[in-house]
Amino acid sequence: MNSPLIASNNSLPRSSSVHGSYNMGSSKILRQLISLSEDFEEYSLESDTGDLIDQVISRKHLRKLLSALQARDASTLCHSRRVAFLAKGIATNLGWEGIHLKRLEVAALLHDIGKIGVPDHIIFKPGKLTSDEIELMSHYHNIGLDVLQACRTDHEVLTILSQTRYHFSGATNGYQFIGSEVNQGARILAIADAYDSLATDQVYRTGKKHEEIMSILMEAAGTQFDGNIVCALSRWEQNEKQAFHDALQEVNRLFQPKDFTEREAIEANLISNIFSYLFQIESLYDGFYIVNADFQFVVLSPGLEKLADLRAIDMLGESWTSGSLPLTNKEGTNLTSAECSMNRVIANGKPMTTEFMLERPGGRLINIEVQSVPMFGDDGRLLGVTEIFRDLSRSLKRPKEYNDLKLAASLDALTSVANRGELETQLAIMLSRIQKEQNPEPLSLIFIDADHFKNINDSYGHSTGDEVLVELARLFQHETYSGELVGRYGGGE
Repeated sequence: MNSPLIASNNSLPRSSSVHGSYNMGSSKILRQLISLSEDFEEYSLESDTGDLIDQVISRKHLRKLLSALQARDASTLCHSRRVAFLAKGIATNLGWEGIHLKRLEVAALLHDIGKIGVPDHIIFKPGKLTSDEIELMSHYHNIGLDVLQACRTDHEVLTILSQTRYHFSGATNGYQFIGSEVNQGARILAIADAYDSLATDQVYRTGKKHEEIMSILMEAAGTQFDGNIVCALSRWEQNEKQAFHDALQEVNRLFQPKDFTEREAIEANLISNIFSYLFQIESLYDGFYIVNADFQFVVLSPGLEKLADLRAIDMLGESWTSGSLPLTNKEGTNLTSAECSMNRVIANGKPMTTEFMLERPGGRLINIEVQSVPMFGDDGRLLGVTEIFRDLSRSLKRPKEYNDLKLAASLDALTSVANRGELETQLAIMLSRIQKEQNPEPLSLIFIDADHFKNINDSYGHSTGDEVLVELARLFQHETYSGELVGRYGGGE
């Protein structure tokens, strides 16, 4: 045991019968995630190979994941290859090179890896997805991140994939990341993914032409997408025209689904089982983490990141301590070593469920339930521990519907920028953050009032006035690149 805060080896039960009685099927699946982490092929900087991929992800793991994706749906893998081509091309035109380009390429290849676990009736549905189905798809996106964490994938790749669904305006992530604060690789990948999805025939519509796709992307520039990157894609196509479209067709032509060996089929099935089990955890609970036998974080799920206000990339590979998560006892005081569920489950070798308080940003405490599951090998050796979290105070509303209502309440109905209430909320958050920081970055507020706006309404009618406001909002969104929040205070302000 490397951590001094963990019960010593001498306190662990040695009886294999005790360990065996809790060596459940679910634990076996979780053990596979630890195995993925331990099976990582460490890249040596002294290696003679010039291929940068080994610095980003184990080549063995990449092959396994892409094979499992092909086994699930070969067309999704082909889509991922086209998206990788587009993302790499856009980034190259923006001056990217070397390891940064390779990270983006790998992220694009793996951006749909979560679909390995999506049921047939959804992945092959001949129509648009319902809100419930979209919510389920978001679970599988998170599961893909869980598996990639276990594969010890480069942290920049994890960041790109975790932010690729963030809208440029910040509206979909609570305005925590606005504009250029969203990882540029994520902004590039979002546009490459949207372009290929629109260009590809779907069961409910035919693929769109380039000009129509660019019109759709430009319409969403400043809100969903980064307008500068949309323009970079447009310039690339205009400059190379025929070569651009020929290269996309070449990606399709070169993709030939391979035949699987018996071993590859078994590995693909194992990966699929991991996704299926993790879906149960992601859909029933609010988050989880896994530590290995050395008590280093192997997985810290996106749900737990949100619940505990943590960043997985700051935790992965680090040693667990009693202060790793902001947990307290019922009285609101820090947990003692004896109160930590991790120490207790290691000491008795059995799963257990405990209730704690978790401190949220701002100091608010919420009641949570923690399930602690030790994982043992067939020889009785401790392999790691999983702790699964459930927020006992959460609303019973369905997350997708709740998030949609929350988003609608934060946006101006006409211009789709932040409304007055959201502006005041975000300003209060920013001021509070500045007051807490020792060396805060400068904060500025620009108040703009459209001159002679009443004359426009009086002369041309309110519908024309509305169009002016929409265009003004779009102009401001297009001309802000550094994390600025654009909102409508009221009227022409």
